[in-house]
Amino acid sequence: MTTTLKKLFKRLFKLTALVLVIVPAFILLAFSAAISLIDFNQYKPMIEQEVSAKTGRTLTIDGEISAHLMPLKLSIGASRLAQAENFDQQRPFLAFEKVNLRVALMDLLLAQKLRLLGVELFAPTIHLQVNQDGMANWRGLASRPLDEQAFKWVRVSSNEEVVTSRAAELAESWGFQLNNLAIHDGFVEWRDARNDEHIQIVDFEMMAFDLQLGQPFAAQLQGQIKRFNQPRFYVFNQQGKFEISADLMHWQVHELNSDMKAHWANAEGMQDMRVGLMLKNANWQRSNKHIEVEYAKLKALDSEIEFGLSGQYGAQLDLNGQLKLLGVSLRQWLDYFNIDYPDLVESQALQRIDGQFDWRLNTDQWRLEQINLKIDQSQISGYVAHQMLQQASYQFDLKIDRLNVDYYAARKGDAFVKADAQPNVNQASPAEPSATDTYLPIALPISTLRESHLQGQLQIGQLQVWQGKYQTVEFGVNAQYGKIDIAPMDAQLYGGEWRSQLTINVNGDTPAYQIKGRLNDIDILAFLNDVANYDSLEGQLLSRFDIRSSGSNLAAIKYHLNGQFSAELRQGAYRGIDVNKLLLGQESAPHEVTLLQQVNLSGQLVDGVFHIQQAQLSSERFNAQAFGKVNIPQNELTTEIRLSYTNPPPGLLTLQGLEIPIKMSGDIRQPEWQVDVNKLLGKDNIQRLLKGISTNR
Repeated sequence: MTTTLKKLFKRLFKLTALVLVIVPAFILLAFSAAISLIDFNQYKPMIEQEVSAKTGRTLTIDGEISAHLMPLKLSIGASRLAQAENFDQQRPFLAFEKVNLRVALMDLLLAQKLRLLGVELFAPTIHLQVNQDGMANWRGLASRPLDEQAFKWVRVSSNEEVVTSRAAELAESWGFQLNNLAIHDGFVEWRDARNDEHIQIVDFEMMAFDLQLGQPFAAQLQGQIKRFNQPRFYVFNQQGKFEISADLMHWQVHELNSDMKAHWANAEGMQDMRVGLMLKNANWQRSNKHIEVEYAKLKALDSEIEFGLSGQYGAQLDLNGQLKLLGVSLRQWLDYFNIDYPDLVESQALQRIDGQFDWRLNTDQWRLEQINLKIDQSQISGYVAHQMLQQASYQFDLKIDRLNVDYYAARKGDAFVKADAQPNVNQASPAEPSATDTYLPIALPISTLRESHLQGQLQIGQLQVWQGKYQTVEFGVNAQYGKIDIAPMDAQLYGGEWRSQLTINVNGDTPAYQIKGRLNDIDILAFLNDVANYDSLEGQLLSRFDIRSSGSNLAAIKYHLNGQFSAELRQGAYRGIDVNKLLLGQESAPHEVTLLQQVNLSGQLVDGVFHIQQAQLSSERFNAQAFGKVNIPQNELTTEIRLSYTNPPPGLLTLQGLEIPIKMSGDIRQPEWQVDVNKLLGKDNIQRLLKGISTNR
């Protein structure tokens, strides 16, 4: 190549480079000059008029409108959009102090295409309202998206799916893609006049990067939530990676870490609650109303809750999932949210729940399956189901390794003080409760029992109720329309067995009960010592009973006891009293006993009083009959024992063949024993006694 040709190419290259640099520079200078010379504020009346005409609401732009070249940015100053008619006009529907719109310069110059790169919004406020008639102040706005060609307002539809589809088409045609979206010092207010609900989100901040439909983007949000009908407000801060499909119908949360703190306003002694939420792979399909959460963990009040779920929602509800609990203190949660529950005597009750279960929820039922929970010291397994039909139905099959019902005893509160009307005006009313009175927290709503069908099985390995200890307890429950049949109601206890069936009827003014069954070979000393702190009687007990009662608490139930009761005591003894010493006028030592080979007892309960109809006592030295009554509500007895010696001990030989009347009266635990001297010294006994004295001489 000649030198001349080389010089020519060199000049051509320089000229080309000069053109490529100078021409864009001139274009940019011209564009900059045009922007600087244009007064964008002159378009404010036109913008206000156009928006107001299409929305029916007044738009007011109080701030300045300006543009900047590097980077290309359009700024709009303070603006506000008025409320719809029939709403509070003192608060604008939407307002902001300033918005910056950053535009792609090269797309605008080379392709004449307007593409947003970033949006920055300062102090936006939105006031959402629902009036007493259920009318929302945003109605009609969501159904008018912009036409991408003519940039005119056109009505699309009032149907949400149609609006969403149209919005997705517009976003795709405009090439929606933002490098960043920022909201500073936002404010959202919600008012619902129908239920006087008032919620505010204040100090709202949002930062999102690389927003593009169909692609993951990162976002961070923080702010405060205030509920004006509650004394708490919440501070939240969450960040994660999200994704929205191009058709706006599929929303995904790839990862979310949320931190929230609940504060008590003007409340002394109330601790703040910190809540942490971690979420992975959550999917929401709006088209077919499908939701799925692969894994989530909630941490609050020193406890952890892990869960996952999937299924359909809406008209065809069908959701299922798993729930895992670790260190959940039910009492702490109830206390924090100020939810009433019985005043439990035991401070450690309801303090820890661990375990897991599967759950399922659909349109007409919910189920808890594969239950494996440890509540305090009780291990629970099985399933519970609830059919939400016209008549609610519950089914269950549960196993509990051990259950101490006394552990959940509650102090007697105002709800238990009022006893039912007394059936006998001569009986005293139950005493007013003391500070130490306790009741078991059995408080099933009567209305629920009347309207529900309950059916299932309950097995308890070890059960304690009112200090009584039972093993291998089995309940079969069938309840419908306020009548509950529990059969069998069986248990092993104190070396013997309990076999019974119980019926509860809540259709009357007060609950009514009937229990019938038998006890076989019960160690009566151990049983009474546990349930009544009574250790004066020992032996093997066999019993049959058919008892009815009514009442909403234990005191009332005692006063309404009616029915039949019979018992047989074998190889027994009455501790603390030696009848032989009693007849000799001597005191008995606490360890001394009156042996009873066999006791047969039967009688009738009438309004809480057991009337002894037949009582036969036999011992190696005497036989006896007993008469009288036992007042169960007042723990008092009034009885007479007519004793006849068959083999009297030394010193009492003169009493052989005599009928000796002995009175027992007073408190059941420590009755007074007294020989009825008047009857003992009757005419027949005097003759026998004199004859016996002469014979012994």
